[in-house]
Amino acid sequence: MKTKLIFIMLLYSICFFSQDMNEFSLVLQEGRYKEKTINRIANVINTKKYYFIGKYYIDRKNEGIINLKDLEVGLNRIVPKDTEGFLVLDLENKLYHDLKKDTTSTLFKKAEVAFIDMIKYVKKHRPKIKISVYGIPFTTYWDKVKTKKYYKIVSNLDFISPHLYIYYPNEQFKKEKNILYLKKNLSLFLDYKKKLGVEVYPFIWYKIHPSNKKYKGKILSSNEINDILKVIRNENYEACKVNGVLWWEPMLRKPFDIDGKLISTFIIN
Repeated sequence: MKTKLIFIMLLYSICFFSQDMNEFSLVLQEGRYKEKTINRIANVINTKKYYFIGKYYIDRKNEGIINLKDLEVGLNRIVPKDTEGFLVLDLENKLYHDLKKDTTSTLFKKAEVAFIDMIKYVKKHRPKIKISVYGIPFTTYWDKVKTKKYYKIVSNLDFISPHLYIYYPNEQFKKEKNILYLKKNLSLFLDYKKKLGVEVYPFIWYKIHPSNKKYKGKILSSNEINDILKVIRNENYEACKVNGVLWWEPMLRKPFDIDGKLISTFIIN
């Protein structure tokens, strides 16, 4: 009993002291924004940078595999060898979707091993950078939250980078429902932090998720985004809090002032 109590206190202290030493941060993708924009943002919120390697450099031909030769090319092109900061690996192929299956299935076990091998490969070649895999653990809206399912994968990560994209604008669903959605998932993410000691940096986006046929791509106002950030920043799960957010900026198909959107969100004129 005494040993169990000490263990619980240790887990509590990990969250409490790590959060005290690391203020909430906005993590921006390297090379996407003007230097003067980043400097302005840094005056109001702690900023960090992340590198992003997507499916093109992991499974270019969509074969449902992890191609380490392609990944090596991506690392050499995108991530300097001795760099620090954050690296997100994004592989939304068949292997990734197999991780949604039951943990007893052969496909799940195969995918789990493949992702762990990929993480270890990247750590070997970029030992100074913090590594994560986008979307693990999975974000849920209607489904029940499943804890512990991804412990083996997450225990190999330095931080987790699930998403907290908004599926329904407030005019379609009440604001309270979005808050419940955020808090439900945040409790799951922070449970991983409490149990495994990983940092938590969910992705946020200023657009409505494309799965919404009516409102997909709708740009959220700065006030709406700040409401989301307030929930994320204030959530406290057994002394564990979120370390920051990753600001998602996809490659643009149409002209859009990404610097202006960033500034209008974080700098109140």
